[in-house]
Amino acid sequence: MLSQINHRNIVKLFGCCLETEVPLLAYEFISNGTLCDYLHKKPLRSIPWKDILRIATEIGKAIAYLHSGVSVPVIHRDIKSTNILLDDALTTKVSDFGASRHIPKDLMGITTAVQGTLRSPKDDGLVAHFIELLGEGKLVEILDQRVMEEGGSQVEELAALAVSCTKLRAEERPTMTLVEMTLEALRGPNEYVRVRDDLPVETHEGSY
Repeated sequence: MLSQINHRNIVKLFGCCLETEVPLLAYEFISNGTLCDYLHKKPLRSIPWKDILRIATEIGKAIAYLHSGVSVPVIHRDIKSTNILLDDALTTKVSDFGASRHIPKDLMGITTAVQGTLRSPKDDGLVAHFIELLGEGKLVEILDQRVMEEGGSQVEELAALAVSCTKLRAEERPTMTLVEMTLEALRGPNEYVRVRDDLPVETHEGSY
């Protein structure tokens, strides 16, 4: 199934090598490491805001394609910075489908709870910590100062969009197609799409 997926922001699977004791999957080589390397590996490499927004948009495009652009929808279920590869031009390649599952059209009502990383001063979920800081207007405590300065008001718009994707109830979350459209609008000079409670929602799966 993965070998049939063709999207510029999803790592390409070329085939499987059966000449080893444990079969190996052969993917295209992506030269520039992971998004995690840029965020956490020292020396840290700063990414301009326009590239951050583009990378987020490309991730959204890839997930929207997996949810709606293939004959059998695929739910990745493990989207995180270590699974986002970057090439020399910082083009996004979503990788690592080990936890993914496909959802037949007749089972599109299946949902799962949103997962998250336990990493905050209060030992609660990172998502919960992020939501709390956003609500208190204290994003500066968790985001890079350069991001806050370069992104301006777009930072809070993007943060609000991220929070909308972490709602516990699937019917309260926007579809990934809507997320993609919102991100594209944020990138445009004169376009804007606000995520509202009455917008179309994702109905088949909770884990992005």
